[in-house]
Amino acid sequence: MTPEARVRAVARSVRNRIVPVRRTDGIPRTLIADRRRVLARRRAFGPADLEALDGILRRAEAVVPVRDYMDLPAAQRSPRLVVLRHDTDSDIDNSVRFAEWEAGRGYRASYYVLHTDWYYREGLAGPPSRYVRRALERIQALGHEIGLHNNAITVALRTGRDPAEVLRSELGHLRRAGFEVTGTSAHGDALCRAFGYNNGEAFVEAPRPQNGPPSRTIAGSDPVSGRALRCDLRPVPMASLGLTYEANFVQNRYYVTDSHGRWNRPLDVAAEQFERHDALLKLLVHPAWWAFAGEPLLARSAASAPSVDAPPA
Repeated sequence: MTPEARVRAVARSVRNRIVPVRRTDGIPRTLIADRRRVLARRRAFGPADLEALDGILRRAEAVVPVRDYMDLPAAQRSPRLVVLRHDTDSDIDNSVRFAEWEAGRGYRASYYVLHTDWYYREGLAGPPSRYVRRALERIQALGHEIGLHNNAITVALRTGRDPAEVLRSELGHLRRAGFEVTGTSAHGDALCRAFGYNNGEAFVEAPRPQNGPPSRTIAGSDPVSGRALRCDLRPVPMASLGLTYEANFVQNRYYVTDSHGRWNRPLDVAAEQFERHDALLKLLVHPAWWAFAGEPLLARSAASAPSVDAPPA
């Protein structure tokens, strides 16, 4: 065998041993299957909880997305409204199921897609995957709002990019894909507590004085890898990015959330207060905690977390 023939034979052997990565809409199928298995073991709310949630939503004059509420003149912001919001976090599939459940009952909500989670894209840059775009198209077609779950300062810390540039890029991708994004909600990334920041601080309208001056350098060591991370934070106006609001700063009298798989106040108490006081209710529900496919539920304490009327800093 000639040297050239040996090279060709080796190349054929290598090609035959390579197993192509099978993908669904741009995301590896093995990753999709793994994430679905993990998420199915995290369900904390089931059919009875959905019925209780439906009970409180039926009491409202209307259930509206955040953008619709913000667009109302002050005189038309009825205290009988429920402003309903979802952070998609790690479960875009359950977000679609929740959107379908709501639309079937005449409810409309805001869905903030997390641009750093597993389903969003392969790699660190480029447009969102077809996988997430198909999900968001379905949610939007049902009448819900699509927003961005802002993790820009975290991305800046890990990559050295400017937070405003991160936001500009992600918003551009979503808008070119046909989503009218005018609002964000700040993601509570694991790094936020370790480094003392809130992702909403990327905007001049959302300062957190308890974290430090708006313009500052955020730096430290990654708690997991030990790698040095740094971000020079220079907040920009929301309008410069075509944004009109940050969801965590929407006025509310009662704030109810299922964070960490537990309500921060019992739903029956929230329903009674909403009914009795005619006070605007803002609901933040995370689809990842909800069983829509008959998954077993996590055991959880019957006691609720301490009552709060506003989102955490």
